[in-house]
Amino acid sequence: MSLKLFGSLLILISGSTAGWIIAEHYLKRIKQIQQLKLALNIYITEISYTSTVLPEVLKTISQKLDYPLSLLFNNAGCELNQKKGVIFSDIWYKHLQENYKINALYKQDINILKEWGQHIGNSSLEGQQKINKLTLKRLDYAEKQARELAGKRVKLTRYTGVLISILIIILFL
Repeated sequence: MSLKLFGSLLILISGSTAGWIIAEHYLKRIKQIQQLKLALNIYITEISYTSTVLPEVLKTISQKLDYPLSLLFNNAGCELNQKKGVIFSDIWYKHLQENYKINALYKQDINILKEWGQHIGNSSLEGQQKINKLTLKRLDYAEKQARELAGKRVKLTRYTGVLISILIIILFL
């Protein structure tokens, strides 16, 4: 009897944990979009007021962000610093693809960043400021969508993990 109880408890804990882990992905996306907005605000400040070069700006941004976004900006900054004559958008796109596997961002979020990277370094200071403002608005909208999606799915996913565990326990007992 105690073996069945222990097994049931183990199934319940495993299913509940799985539900919480999956639900956490929705919340991570919101946090990462907020960090991207912070990164763009830092970029605007560094470029506008201190005239810092792009590789240094990317390294500064990476120090303010959490993993995995810090890795994205740091790697792009390091590679841009090492490879002279390479277009930033190529380096940026490469690191976006690598970083996509380890972050919680969706394809549409990556596309926003990709389009941002295509304009950085190719326009005047005023043009870059306009691109940053537009990108910030798009990230605001993406954050709003992420919040709505999380509002719908976080509780549902957590409860589903618990309920599936209970169903498995009932079926096998």
